[in-house]
Amino acid sequence: MANYVAVGSVGELIGKSFSIYLRHFGTILLIYIVLAIPLAAMLALLQMPEFAGLIANGISATLSIIISFIAAAVLTVTISDICLGNKPTFERSYVRAFQIGIGKFLGTILLVWLMILLGIILFVIPGLIISVMLVVVMPVLILERIAGWKAVKRTLALARGKHWRNFGVVLVVSLIVQLFAYVTGFALGALFADFVVYGDEFALWIFLFVASLVGLLIGPVQSVAAVLLYYDLRSRKEAFDLVGLERDLNV
Repeated sequence: MANYVAVGSVGELIGKSFSIYLRHFGTILLIYIVLAIPLAAMLALLQMPEFAGLIANGISATLSIIISFIAAAVLTVTISDICLGNKPTFERSYVRAFQIGIGKFLGTILLVWLMILLGIILFVIPGLIISVMLVVVMPVLILERIAGWKAVKRTLALARGKHWRNFGVVLVVSLIVQLFAYVTGFALGALFADFVVYGDEFALWIFLFVASLVGLLIGPVQSVAAVLLYYDLRSRKEAFDLVGLERDLNV
């Protein structure tokens, strides 16, 4: 079994992220698809011409943020089980993800999102900086069961001195994900072009749904990268290993 709970270069962490995702695509898909399908369906609906507008964009953004946090929590457990050599299950991933308690989970993600949102309001760049600084907050919340402001402080302490390195991993993985979504969206657009041109609303919704779903299905790579960054940071600073991961995951 490959030891994913180990230090590595930026290139190695990116490579491991995609390796885990591709090798365990079926398992990740079965656990993640129940979140991706309804989100893709709703996003497709909100992109229909009759719903276009600022309110629809706001609803789409809100739904995407909520689902992304839930998916990140669930996938943190899934990926950790994969790294330990355990067989992830749907039930375990969802139950273990929220053992910290719904209140603490929601409170923490609300705090994190408000910090990022405040940074975005302050000329966007601070929001991007904060999001990178807090990239491993979900593993801290789920694996260490540290919530609220303590989770934020723990995350900042863990990532101290490695922000540029973390930024490199996040940036490259995000660019690859966005490029894949763009290319597949372009290909699907060409495939559905005739239906869309002739005004078939259902065909348009199908196109938007499939395009959204395909884009969402590569999203878990970003969660894999965040979890591996967390392992890497703890390995460097706290001699974290598979034994430590198993202890945290199974407490």
